[in-house]
Amino acid sequence: MRLRGRRTKVREFLPPDLLPDDIVAVFDQMSLADARAQTEPYRGCWLRVRGRLSDAVRLERNLAVARFAHGAGVLGDPSVRVEMYFRGQSIERLNGRNREDAVVIGQIMEILPAQIVLDFCELDDGP
Repeated sequence: MRLRGRRTKVREFLPPDLLPDDIVAVFDQMSLADARAQTEPYRGCWLRVRGRLSDAVRLERNLAVARFAHGAGVLGDPSVRVEMYFRGQSIERLNGRNREDAVVIGQIMEILPAQIVLDFCELDDGP
C-alpha cells in the first residue's frame, strides 16, 4: 500500500486545541472543493490524537493500520474516524495494545469528510 506524501524532516504540530472534529467540520459548512482547499494547509502537519485502539492490522511486513474503537473515537468523538498507519519499529509497539487507551502522533496525509488519515504514526508515551 502506498500513501501519498512524504515524511517531513521537521515535525510541525497543529495547535493542541485544534481537534480532528474541528478540522473536518468545514466539510459540513461548505462545498467539498472549498473544504478541501480550506484544509489543504493542514496536510503534512503533525497531529496528536487520543483514543482507545482497535482494529490494529498488519498490512505488509513494514506497514500496519490502526483505528480507534467504535464509540471511543478521538477525544470521545465517535463521528470522526482517524486511520493511522504505522511503519517499521512502531508496528511492534502496537502488538497487544488493542482496547487500550493510547496517544498517537502522526503526519496528516489526507483529510476527508469525517475522516483523517495519518501516516508515520508512533505511540506517544509522553505526559
